[in-house]
Amino acid sequence: MDSKSKAIDTWLPLFRGFYNTIWDGDAELTEYCNEYNVDSDDVEVDWHRFRRDVATTLVKEMEQDLIGMGLIESMVFQKIISPRYYNYDNDSIDVSIVPNVDAISKYIVSNINEFDAYVKKRYTSYDGFTSFRFNSAVEWAHDTIDFTMLDKDGHTLGCLLDFILTNEEIEDDDYLSRVDENMYFDEYCEVNYTELQSIESFDDKIKIIRNNIDDIDLEHGYLKVLSEEARAKSILLGSDFIEELVEVAYGELIDALPFNKVSKDLEPK
Repeated sequence: MDSKSKAIDTWLPLFRGFYNTIWDGDAELTEYCNEYNVDSDDVEVDWHRFRRDVATTLVKEMEQDLIGMGLIESMVFQKIISPRYYNYDNDSIDVSIVPNVDAISKYIVSNINEFDAYVKKRYTSYDGFTSFRFNSAVEWAHDTIDFTMLDKDGHTLGCLLDFILTNEEIEDDDYLSRVDENMYFDEYCEVNYTELQSIESFDDKIKIIRNNIDDIDLEHGYLKVLSEEARAKSILLGSDFIEELVEVAYGELIDALPFNKVSKDLEPK
């Protein structure tokens, strides 16, 4: 393989992380909760799978654009890198790119003033941030042999492509709708409770009533009549009182409980 067409491991341009960005899934979760009339606390989201699918889809969409611009031959998702703490850093996506070195170099040289402004803004140290990279186009050109040595480290290629896309006024949110079109957020969500009236399993109904029978007043109103009927039947047949009670009065029993939904393990919510 030609040295100019070998794969280089780097980072995905434009992507600035999941935490507190357009990619964090908060908007999708809000829409899901509104659609199904549930609280976010009652929804379990497979965030790991969601973020991986966002990353792989975003890589594929951006790959198409970079190929179309003649800047690369291919781009492959590798992994998501997440910081231990989000105080000063955010997630990044590692990718492997086969670049078109000549096209990238030509673009940078043709837009050298804009690139100089880009690296000055991105890599100039300030109070609270120490940059370990050059902040002038002249230094970058010297260090990369006029932007042809793109495999010097894992940062260079990602930076140059990030500049090109930014300079072409392409932003990360330009990809948001394209990624959404290829994903269905409902697939990552599961409501973590069950309404009492929707429970079908007789064994589950028995467990709920047995565990919470002390919260039900069986001595007044229609429930007293039903409970006496169930008790008489259980004595006659030698069967379980709670089972007989659930058989004839489950609707009335759950109406008398101080909650109307349970978790997966049938605990009150």
